Amino acid sequence: MKPILKLSLLPVVVLAALSASAQYGKTPIQHVIVIFQENRTPDNLFQGLCGAHGGVPGCGASTAKKPKYDIASTYLDSAGKKSPLQPVGLATNFDLDHSHGGPLLNNTTSGWNFEYANQGIAGRPGANVPPLCGQNVFGCAVPDDSQFMYVYNTPVTNTDGSSGGLLDPYTTMATTYGWANRMFQTNQGPSFPAHQIIFGGTSAPMVSGSVNDDALGIFVAENSTAYGCDAPAGTLVQLVRPNGSSTPPYGTETPGDAVPPCFTRNAMDYLFGLPSPKITWTYYAKGQSSLWVAPNSLSSICTPKGATCTGADWTKGMSNGFVDTAPPDVLNDITSCGLSQVSWVTPAGGYSDHPGNAGQGPSWVAAIVNAIGNSTSCDGGTGYWKDTLIFVTWDDWGGWYDHVPPIFQTGANQDDYQLGFRVPLLVVSAYSTKAGYISDLQYDFGSILRAIEGIFNLGTLGFADSRAANDLHDFFNFKQSATTFKTIPAPLDASFFTTVARADDSPPDTD
Repeated sequence: MKPILKLSLLPVVVLAALSASAQYGKTPIQHVIVIFQENRTPDNLFQGLCGAHGGVPGCGASTAKKPKYDIASTYLDSAGKKSPLQPVGLATNFDLDHSHGGPLLNNTTSGWNFEYANQGIAGRPGANVPPLCGQNVFGCAVPDDSQFMYVYNTPVTNTDGSSGGLLDPYTTMATTYGWANRMFQTNQGPSFPAHQIIFGGTSAPMVSGSVNDDALGIFVAENSTAYGCDAPAGTLVQLVRPNGSSTPPYGTETPGDAVPPCFTRNAMDYLFGLPSPKITWTYYAKGQSSLWVAPNSLSSICTPKGATCTGADWTKGMSNGFVDTAPPDVLNDITSCGLSQVSWVTPAGGYSDHPGNAGQGPSWVAAIVNAIGNSTSCDGGTGYWKDTLIFVTWDDWGGWYDHVPPIFQTGANQDDYQLGFRVPLLVVSAYSTKAGYISDLQYDFGSILRAIEGIFNLGTLGFADSRAANDLHDFFNFKQSATTFKTIPAPLDASFFTTVARADDSPPDTD
C-alpha cells in the first residue's frame, strides 16, 4: 500500500495567515470571479496538457527551474501492473460514487478508505458502485475499472470557424495563464460540503456560540435529499467526526449523527455586514434550494419563511450581496458593468462537467473569461480585464482516478476530513507571473478565500482559509503591465448561454 502523506501545517498556517494581505499589498484588482465546475481530477480532464498547443513542456517530474504538468496517463491495476487510462467522453451517461462514506470507507480487509481504493493501489479490493451504463462516446465503461479513465478531447468546430477540441478552452487557459499541480479539494467528499467550504470556509454546522464544530473537526460530510434553511422539516445531512486514527479510515460517520442543512455561522463576516459590509458579492446558482446554492444553508443569509429564503441577499439591490438564481446573468452583469467585487459562479446541468452533462462546460467557462477579457467600457473605461482575477476550479474529484494521494493535515482534528483529492485549478489574469505559469505549491479551496482576503485587505475567517498553506499570490506579478487578451475559441459563445441555455433548469449534477 502506498504511504499516506501527512503534513503538519499548524505553525506555518498561523504565520502565513497573518501575512496574507502583505503578500498582495496594493493591486489594481477590483473584482474576483470564482468559477466552480463539477467532479473532475487533473488526470481525468487534463491529459491534453501533456501535448497541447505544441509549445507545452509536457508532463513529468518538476525541477526547481522547470516545473512540468503533473499528469499521469497510467495507473497500477489490482495485480500491480501499470495500465493505461482509457478514453471516455465528457458527456458520459454513468456516474461514480464519490461520497466520503463510500462502499469501501470502513473496509477492514484493505485497511484504507474508499478514496484510497480509488487511487489504483496494488491490492485494490475492487471498484466502487458499478456505474449506470448507457450510450456515450465509447460505449459502456467496464464497471470494475470505470474510474480509471480520461476525457477524450472530442473534435469540434468553434464559433469562429476554426477546428479544435471540446476541451481546448481549458488547456488554452492553463497554458496561457496559470495552472496548479497541487490543488486539493478541502473536504474528502461530495458537492454539498465542498460548496459550503468554497463560499464560507467550512462545512461545520456551528462555528459560533459555545461550541465551535470546526475547531473540533465536526463537519457536514455528505449530500442529502434536500438543502438549505428552507428545506422540508426532518431533512438531515450526515456528520463526520474525528476518530483519532493514524491509519485509514479517517473520521467516523455514525448513522443518525446528522443535522438539518441550516447552519449557524457568520462564515464570511466581511461579506455579510458584521458590523458593516466591506465588499459586494453575488453568488450565481440555479434555483434557490439545492446543494449548489451555498448561501441558502446559512441562517444569517437565508432568513427562511416557509419554503423560501427571505433575507435581504435574496433581493437584488437590497444589500451588499445577492444570490442570483440564473447563472447566465453573470454574462449580462459583465456586459452591463454590474459585476460585484466577488462573484461565485456555478453552472446548470447542460454546462456542468458532471457525468451526464451536455458537454457545454468548457464553452461556458470560456464565455465568462472572454466576456471579461473583451470588456473595454467598464470601471471608468479601463474594462474588466485589467482589474479582474478569475479562479476556475472543480468542486470535487467525482470518483475519477488521480495519481497524487491526498495530503492530510495533522493537528487540531483537521486530518479527519481534510484534505481530499486533487482537483484542477486554472488562474486567469492579465498579470500572470509568466505565460503558462505552473505552480507546484499546495493549495485548496481555502487558498482561494485567502486570495480574496489578501486582495481586498480583509481579515481571515479562521477556518479553511487560515489552514491553507498558500494564498495563490505566486500566480501574479502586479508590477508588470496588463497583458493583451486574446479571445479563447470555443464551440459555443456567450449568446448561447444567455438565450438557449438560460432555460436550462437542470441541476449541475445529482450528487
